[in-house]
Amino acid sequence: MAETPVSEHQTEERQGLRRTAPFILSALSGGHGIFHWFTQSFFVMLPAVVATFGLSGVQVGAIATTREMVSGIIALPGGVVTDMLRRHWGLVLAGCMALFGLGWLVMGISPVYPALLVGMAIVAAASSMWHLPATAALSHQFAHRRGSALSFHGVGGNVGDVLGPALTGALLLVLSWRESLSIYAVVPLFLTFVVFWAFRDIGRTGAQAAAPTRFREQMG
Repeated sequence: MAETPVSEHQTEERQGLRRTAPFILSALSGGHGIFHWFTQSFFVMLPAVVATFGLSGVQVGAIATTREMVSGIIALPGGVVTDMLRRHWGLVLAGCMALFGLGWLVMGISPVYPALLVGMAIVAAASSMWHLPATAALSHQFAHRRGSALSFHGVGGNVGDVLGPALTGALLLVLSWRESLSIYAVVPLFLTFVVFWAFRDIGRTGAQAAAPTRFREQMG
């Protein structure tokens, strides 16, 4: 007996919540916030890190240099890879979240300064790569409201920038910087599975066929 082909409508029903515009926008913006939160938080821990390793000013500067250099190196080839792997954006996003957690883990357990730089490089690579499929997915899903969607995504990052340092400062009142980074490692590693579930079909879905008159209508 021949199998009945699955219709596009049945596929959309299976995807359910994950296909809705509010979910896609809020989930990607929330993920963006986590990357900014954790990255900005490290610099609150920096005085304790300096004391642990006895770093000079040059060595402290090298931490920031490593982050920016790796981010820049990832940008161009990462964009090409993002275009090539459009059907696998969900897997790429999940991989970035896992790599992000791994980077914090390496930094948290680093016995020597070079290992700390390796951890920062991993964190920077994951963060830089995340932005590419995330913004591409938003541009694709909100083809007629790209500006509004990308601004929401940007606000998610800004919220992380604001909340991260303050909450990390409070965390350091009761935990060491290594213990804090252990928490920051576990959270992304756990979220990897959530991210894959949420976005596994995001590169395979079509954009809105017609432009709604208002952004609220597209979000509805």
